[in-house]
Amino acid sequence: MIPNLLPFTGFNPAAFQFLRDLSMNNNREWFAIHKPIYEAELLGPMRSLLNDAGQQCQMEGIPLLGDPKKGLFRIYRDTRFSTDKSPYKNHIGAVLSRDGGTKGIGDLYIHIQPGETFIGGGYWHPEPDLLKKFRERISDDPHGFVRMVQILEGAEMPLITDGALKRLPKGYEQESESPAADFLKWKSFFCMKKFPDEAAQTPHFAHEVTNAARAMLPLLQYGWEIMSG
Repeated sequence: MIPNLLPFTGFNPAAFQFLRDLSMNNNREWFAIHKPIYEAELLGPMRSLLNDAGQQCQMEGIPLLGDPKKGLFRIYRDTRFSTDKSPYKNHIGAVLSRDGGTKGIGDLYIHIQPGETFIGGGYWHPEPDLLKKFRERISDDPHGFVRMVQILEGAEMPLITDGALKRLPKGYEQESESPAADFLKWKSFFCMKKFPDEAAQTPHFAHEVTNAARAMLPLLQYGWEIMSG
């Protein structure tokens, strides 16, 4: 853990202004000059947010850890295979996960970006083997999956996807009358709740992270059980 970590008090407006300026000056020279602002206004508060939200989750028995060292994504972009050679991301992201790190599957994700701040989580573009297991379990118990979807909707954290097949996948053609037929076509299973930038500028945002973790826990546990089965 990081010593002398301050409680989360919210991201200052300066954090969002830094990200706006970075999007207009995405180069190493500008970033080197303004790096102290990034560290003070984004890196430090995000570490505090992870720590506070993680402690709240542990107190509630939610099996997610907020690690101020391992839970942050680097702001540096991997440009090796991209036509966009901008060296920096225009947001800061972090996760609460079962081991506190960013390499897990089935995590809660925090995204801070001007006009695009959100908390999300679940299974985004799972590997083919895991996606296959999702479809197998949905097929085996479609009513159970639909109940889980309804629980998420009731918690105002509806299940969404960013891609789906036009037809039922091979081997599931006979499932057209299943109550979960449409979900068998999905390529991702995740939840997301957007927030105005001002919401992240108060200490209460740590509670929003915990609330989101509690709300999306049925989805996270659904995938964890698939992976451990």
